[in-house]
Amino acid sequence: MFFIVRSLLCLLPIKSLNKKLLSLSGEELSEQSEILLQSKVSRRSVRFFSDTSIPREVIENIIMAASSAPSGANKQPWIFCAVNSTEVKKKTRKAAEEEEYESYNGRVNKEWLENLKKFDTD
Repeated sequence: MFFIVRSLLCLLPIKSLNKKLLSLSGEELSEQSEILLQSKVSRRSVRFFSDTSIPREVIENIIMAASSAPSGANKQPWIFCAVNSTEVKKKTRKAAEEEEYESYNGRVNKEWLENLKKFDTD
């Protein structure tokens, strides 16, 4: 129950979290847990690249939000890196695409590749 209630926190507006969560009936909690489940099982990574500049404050706020995600012992053992250099971005993308190619053309098994087909990726 704790896991479901904790996970549902991400579905509710911050100001009404406690009040709303405490007022959910068992049926409503079940419905919300189903919404959460469907959002998690249907998600996938989407890489969209744009030349549009994003203000540094926006990037910093996003990183701060991501860095506050729950973790074991509340240690948040991750590192974020925001890159502004176009050249570094190009090199990073090239390296990532090479790694992805190597993975899909020799490292992963056939079952993995079959599971990817439903996402219609290239």
